[in-house]
Amino acid sequence: MDYVQKLTVARGSDEASGPDLALLILSKKDVGRLETTKIFHNLSKRKSRMLGEPGADKIGPWVMCGLVGEMTENTAPQSGMSGAIAFKGLCGPVVVSRTRNDGNFDYFSAEVNFGKGRGLPESYGGCSGSGLWRLVLGKKNGAITVEEIYLGGIAYYQSAPNGDRKFIECHGYKSIYENALNELANIGGA
Repeated sequence: MDYVQKLTVARGSDEASGPDLALLILSKKDVGRLETTKIFHNLSKRKSRMLGEPGADKIGPWVMCGLVGEMTENTAPQSGMSGAIAFKGLCGPVVVSRTRNDGNFDYFSAEVNFGKGRGLPESYGGCSGSGLWRLVLGKKNGAITVEEIYLGGIAYYQSAPNGDRKFIECHGYKSIYENALNELANIGGA
């Protein structure tokens, strides 16, 4: 966090209702170093398509990928380091069961199962900022294939349990592809 610029897009007074969206902006030097080994998901390139998509609860499949706090462990430090932390990610299918609009922001509710008895975390705490990804499936030689993957949501809040499920509240298409991109353009980054 010491090496990024934080730009708040919007922050509401009720964390469950949102909005709670910010951009973490890397320096050009850091972006240059990452571009040699990582691929970035170009939001500007996908903007018009994503803003024209139907409600998230009408299409699928969806997966959520992120880091889960309770799966984080302190590990033995590497040579020359005072400590180390192992972050463990989780990427799995979710059901986007509800959508809503509130002012200039849209929201998707992703249902997730939880509990150690199911091999899943008790809490999805730490997943704020995780990506909700929409998969576009096709068929090739009789097999189902993933043709495209789109960022469709950004997680910001975990609900209380409802049976064996929780809802991860996410910012949706408009929040990301319009509001966040506009804020980035306002500082000259898009």
